[in-house]
Amino acid sequence: FVSYLETLKKLKNMKKFLLLVGCAVLFAGTASAQSLDQLFKVASKVAEVATGNNVNSSTICGEWKYVQPAVKLGSDNLLAQAGGAALSKTIGKKLNQYYEKVGIKAGSCTFTFAQDSTFTAQLASRTVSGKWSYSAQDEKVTLTVLNAAGYQLGVFSAIVYKTEGNLVLAFQANKILSFIQAVAARVNSSTANGIANLAKNYNEVALGFEFEQVEK
Repeated sequence: FVSYLETLKKLKNMKKFLLLVGCAVLFAGTASAQSLDQLFKVASKVAEVATGNNVNSSTICGEWKYVQPAVKLGSDNLLAQAGGAALSKTIGKKLNQYYEKVGIKAGSCTFTFAQDSTFTAQLASRTVSGKWSYSAQDEKVTLTVLNAAGYQLGVFSAIVYKTEGNLVLAFQANKILSFIQAVAARVNSSTANGIANLAKNYNEVALGFEFEQVEK
């Protein structure tokens, strides 16, 4: 019954989206191509919000290249604060410094999620692989990281969502260090302590990675 109500709610929101698109079409005769393009971008964003998280197993599959750190503020009160965006940016800059020290850099890091529920991660000169699964109910992806011999290095759960077409994996702050140690090259004590302190200071924040899909 709850699922039925959720479906009705999504359909209602989708009707609003379709109405917005209809308005765009009606004004096509008088609007410029540029303004119409902007309008449809807004409409697409409305559709994403109206239908909820637009991620599923099919949309996760593919090759993704790392773009930048991801910071998701988990507290509604924190999000409501005027400094929320600035805080997110500050954390992202600090996190980027640590990422670069372990080889996680834009252009040198990729994740490939296969349809057979396996994944491969390339981080600079290091390659790791494992298994992945997606829970639509929790909107999370679970990564089981394995070494070359098939030995399990760890199991990690991350919030997964899309923002402007990019894929985001965000881990609970106190789990990000363990994940980096499992997938990256050797992490020295200075870098490990820095990440641990960052996570401790922002325990309500999910930290992770933003990826851009590699076009085939």
